Amino acid sequence: MSCGGCGGCGGCGGCGGCGGCGGCAGGCAGGGAGCGGACHDPRRGADCCRGTAPATPQPIWNRPGLSRIDYRVGVHGQFLDSMVAGLTRADRPGLAGFRTRDGGDLSMALLDGWAAIADVVSFYTERIAQEGYLRTATERSSLVDLAALVGYRPRPGLGATTHLAYTVAPGTTVTVPAGTRAQSVPEPGALPATFETAEPLLARTDANLLPVRRRRPPYLTADTFAARETLDLAGAQPQVRPGAMLDVRFAGATARALVEVTSAQVQGDRTVLGIRTRYADGVGDAQPPFGRVLTSRVRGKDGTRLGLLVDALRVPPSVPPPTARALERDPRALLAAGSDGVLRLLGVAVPAVRAALARALAGSLSVDPDPAALSHWTVRTGLFGHQAPLLPRYRSGAVVGFTDPLVTPLPVADHGEVELAADGEALEPPDFPARRVLLLDGAQDQIRPGGALALVNDRLAPPVAYRTVRDVRQVSASALGITGQATRVEIDADWPEDDGDHGPSLATVLRGTTVLAAPADLAAAEESIDAEDVGGDELELDGLYPDLEPGRFVVVAGERTDAALRVVQGRGARAAVRGPGRPDPEGPATGVPGAELAMIAAVDHHPALLPADPPDEGGDAGAAGGEGGQGAPRPLPGDANHTYLRLAAPLAYTYRRATVRVHGNVVRASQGESVQEVLGSGDATRAWLALPLKRPPLTHLPAATAAGARSTLEVFVDGVRWAEVPDLGDAGPAERCYQVVHAADGAVRVVFGDGVHGLRPPTGSENIVARYRTGQGRSGNTAAGTVTTATSRPLGVTEVTNPVPATGGADPEADADLRERTPVSVRALDRLVSVQDYADLALGFAGIGSATASELTDGRRRVVHVTVAGIDDEPIDASSDLVAGLRGALLELGDPDLEVVVAVRRLRLLVVAAGVRVAADRRWEDLEPAVRAALLARFGPTAQRILRSVPASAVLATMAAVPGVASVDLGLFGAVDEAALVAEDPTAGLGRARVVRAHPARSDRSAAGGVVPAELVLLSPDAPDTLVLEERR
Repeated sequence: MSCGGCGGCGGCGGCGGCGGCGGCAGGCAGGGAGCGGACHDPRRGADCCRGTAPATPQPIWNRPGLSRIDYRVGVHGQFLDSMVAGLTRADRPGLAGFRTRDGGDLSMALLDGWAAIADVVSFYTERIAQEGYLRTATERSSLVDLAALVGYRPRPGLGATTHLAYTVAPGTTVTVPAGTRAQSVPEPGALPATFETAEPLLARTDANLLPVRRRRPPYLTADTFAARETLDLAGAQPQVRPGAMLDVRFAGATARALVEVTSAQVQGDRTVLGIRTRYADGVGDAQPPFGRVLTSRVRGKDGTRLGLLVDALRVPPSVPPPTARALERDPRALLAAGSDGVLRLLGVAVPAVRAALARALAGSLSVDPDPAALSHWTVRTGLFGHQAPLLPRYRSGAVVGFTDPLVTPLPVADHGEVELAADGEALEPPDFPARRVLLLDGAQDQIRPGGALALVNDRLAPPVAYRTVRDVRQVSASALGITGQATRVEIDADWPEDDGDHGPSLATVLRGTTVLAAPADLAAAEESIDAEDVGGDELELDGLYPDLEPGRFVVVAGERTDAALRVVQGRGARAAVRGPGRPDPEGPATGVPGAELAMIAAVDHHPALLPADPPDEGGDAGAAGGEGGQGAPRPLPGDANHTYLRLAAPLAYTYRRATVRVHGNVVRASQGESVQEVLGSGDATRAWLALPLKRPPLTHLPAATAAGARSTLEVFVDGVRWAEVPDLGDAGPAERCYQVVHAADGAVRVVFGDGVHGLRPPTGSENIVARYRTGQGRSGNTAAGTVTTATSRPLGVTEVTNPVPATGGADPEADADLRERTPVSVRALDRLVSVQDYADLALGFAGIGSATASELTDGRRRVVHVTVAGIDDEPIDASSDLVAGLRGALLELGDPDLEVVVAVRRLRLLVVAAGVRVAADRRWEDLEPAVRAALLARFGPTAQRILRSVPASAVLATMAAVPGVASVDLGLFGAVDEAALVAEDPTAGLGRARVVRAHPARSDRSAAGGVVPAELVLLSPDAPDTLVLEERR
């Protein structure tokens, strides 16, 4: 085999033309083209043909949509092969004598060094090329610069917002200035979050905790009294024992009731009676309540009841106006009769009465012309003779029976007939003494002329007769075989009443009559109203509070009753229903606390009001129409003036009255600590002067703007505040402005202009001052009751807390979010025309991680429904400033005639069970955490978005891509949502789905607001049991 010309394969020992050594098995192509066959030179092995042809530059091609591109024209070996091949090129005759290819030769070492240099250059060239594309860039600065090309600025982190409640010392009024600082108690290993008040607060002692009213004077009416089972008396009343009889005369009516005491117990300053209405004159029959209400415990297996609880717990709290200036005020309502505005104006018009007016008003009582009266019958006796002994009847000297001396025997002839009298009647009228004179048994010294007397006999009509004593005397009496002291009483009217027919028998009257006399007045104590839940748009306080003004924030907290379950049973049916209205106010607690922020819309002072009288048969509500007349609410008799707070928005929850706390010294607060520092000195000779902030991060707060945030930074040059602009390139030469630049490491710089784009700061010594707040992020999202350390304490302040959680804190925009949002920003351009524009603007809003929008109907109107999720699915409070700011921005930039609804996403949790076969060189203990981490990184909160479905193939591919996984068997793949979790069997819908789909928002009248939000499908790290991985062998 011969060579036409050696290409430098080395197989011939380095000769310029082959002499037939046989080292080239395939022959040489000649002409310096290199060897065309496999070389078998034992000195070089398989690499004997390297360097025979140029290997660089390598072709570059990348398909669209890659997260990383290839941009290297070669690597070290390829560069070295190309240089070695160049040694034998025909156009370089000077190198024809250079035959060595030994790596130890100096010349070959030099080529190796240059190949290394080319390798390094190509590596960094590829890295630089990666940074030129938004999808492939890895450096924060590259992403920021690329976003700046289309005018997008990374969204900053947000500080959390909350409301603080202050407690001041007794007898003091304290002004809490804006900027008063408080800190949270951190979790173990975390740092405290600092909050500052956003506005001044005038805190008063009586507003520390405003007590809601828990007792009212009883209103004893004939229509409702028969249903009563208890009655409270004022003070200790040991003389009222079980068996005692009470007289009740109702207000505004002639009705009257005779009540028997079944139990009596002294409890503190009151006596609690169990009562039973024996007789009632003009009292309506009480209708027993339908069914029986029982408090039910919720068991984990009871899915239906659990669903009711979830529906209650997911109801967002009420949303008051954001500030007092946003409160809608009606001068007529604020100056209505009994309002606090009238008191304030009276204090201004008549300064002499200002101090005593509130106290005098608090002591005023509601007076009723005919109040209800309550008394205890202290004398209980019978008519003289009612204890007359029975007379024996003899036959043949033996007693064969007894005869009542009050009954006359009627002889009947054999086979004769007799006319029988009806029960309680006599054939002949008895020989009664005068019907207005009664002879009572015993000496009754307590009976006085003019006193009341009640004659009770079940067998007479009416069974209870009320009379007035005209005269009373103590006498001795002898009749019916008995002799003793008696009391002769003359009454004002006949008794028994003459019905014009046969009267009652003597036995019926004497033996069946009970005489009640000498009534002693009793005072009914205020009754508990703890069975009434607190809710709605009005709060009744227990006292008069004249210094509460409209526009003031309050927080209502307590145990929720709308989140309690009751079992209602009646007519054989039984069902679980959700509160409010627990039958036993002293029963076991539900354990579900709640708290709502509210704003006072109006303050009124008046007694409790009774419902207006119903209209008469002719439909007329009453001619009086005025106070106390028909058609208008009437004051509760005996009640004093109390303060009523009307709220700007009704409370979303109902609360157990005994647990309610109303915080009155409440003020808005936000995360961040105020800092004032000298940035540096101005220098008019320097362009683009940049000065760093000494205490980053810079706090931003939610705002109703397109960006969703406003900076707290203020810069003053020579005492004049300069304005922040997004880009100095758009500023004019005379504009006093600056630009804030956020570095990748969190540093913040303030950059001034060059005299052409923005004014240069004038020369001076430390004449540039910054005032800003530092602190932001999710660390500020603290639970209720954790902001309890007052780091700045005005004189008189004793405590501080946050009765509602701090929400809305968000970290700065991450790199992945920046890649996603930069192209979206050029679609809406802060003008909302299409429905998609609403979603695009929401996605670019600070603090929002994912968003979608749909045009739907909520059952009443067409709305744009925007569903949002927090960054990394951080919980979002529907009543937070973040949601309020987003909705405000959407309304301002969108169609003013189109209603916008912002709702938080509906979550679906992925459930995955898989068997993993482990490679022979790996351990399951090491592989399982790696597989779990890969799945969470791909399908966890940081990666998933609203309406992004998850196919089973993607789950398999993610697990198979983990090094060490030999194979995967997907046994269970599905998702559970809220509806499934509260069902009887939460696993009923699980199987091996091909795709777990995320459903868009849809109209549903049974849902809150008439719309079900769009869904977010993810694998939750907080629910590790939803991801089950097992080793397969």
